[in-house]
Amino acid sequence: MKTSVAICTYNGDFFLKEQLDSILEQTVQVDEIIVCDDQSTDQTWDVLVDYQHKHPHIFKIFCNDNSLGVIKNFEKAVNLCQNEIIFLCDQDDLWKPNKVETILCYFEDNPGKDAVFHDLELLQNGSILKSSNWDSIYFQPENTDGISIQHYLVLIGNIVTGASFALRNSKKEWNFNPSSNLLLHDYQLALHYAVANKLGSINEKLGIYRLHENQQVGTDQHNRQKRKEIYDIFVKSSNLEKLEYYKAKSKYWKDKLNGDDIKKVLHFIKRETDILKKEYLQTLTLMQRNYTNFYWSLTNKFEIKT
Repeated sequence: MKTSVAICTYNGDFFLKEQLDSILEQTVQVDEIIVCDDQSTDQTWDVLVDYQHKHPHIFKIFCNDNSLGVIKNFEKAVNLCQNEIIFLCDQDDLWKPNKVETILCYFEDNPGKDAVFHDLELLQNGSILKSSNWDSIYFQPENTDGISIQHYLVLIGNIVTGASFALRNSKKEWNFNPSSNLLLHDYQLALHYAVANKLGSINEKLGIYRLHENQQVGTDQHNRQKRKEIYDIFVKSSNLEKLEYYKAKSKYWKDKLNGDDIKKVLHFIKRETDILKKEYLQTLTLMQRNYTNFYWSLTNKFEIKT
């Protein structure tokens, strides 16, 4: 499988060379590196031109005529990628040498998955932190308690860092919704694949995520306790309480995504809601069940419109 790397840059000259070198030093070489620069004012463009001169068969660099911002710049970079597997890449991180090899093996072994993400080590002030990225965002794939990747993404928050994400190239023309900084390109991509059950995960730290003051997009490091509280409340809540939560989430997502993705998210919520409604009704007596069904129908209590 041939590979493309989609990189977006903006005033990233300080760490960019290390990132590019880590991509070039993979055990399985990448075939194409697409870089879209969002009008950097430092030496970023000079760095990119130098790498293109050294590796003209790999590097394709583009300077935006107008500043696009992070979301639309990644949209442009992904849409320019030509090969079978696309890796998203930040400008200031590091790839472990076996990252490409490991992800290609995953796609070969899992033909039913069209996207995958992995864990990351965290680097701050020159030192690797004890907690990994998944630790810091309270994602525990070995301890799901019935919370699938879909549930995490739709109900709790993003767990897919763009620096860890790869996807099969479907030749789809991506159109990300740029309206919310809380829903970046990686979150939108993750939801697209997760609600179709096409998103997998690799429980291995295949990259190093750098934490620093000047990064354009950070990882959600300060909300671990909040995530844990949301997770614990949801897991321990009754079916009726879960139904209320799903209803609230259906309203939340309505204007957050473009095109078919919002329909898929709402369809997922509707499916889960229907399961919970059935389970709840089975705990009632026949009279209570009839009354509850009538009341829900009359008031559209837990009706999810897709």
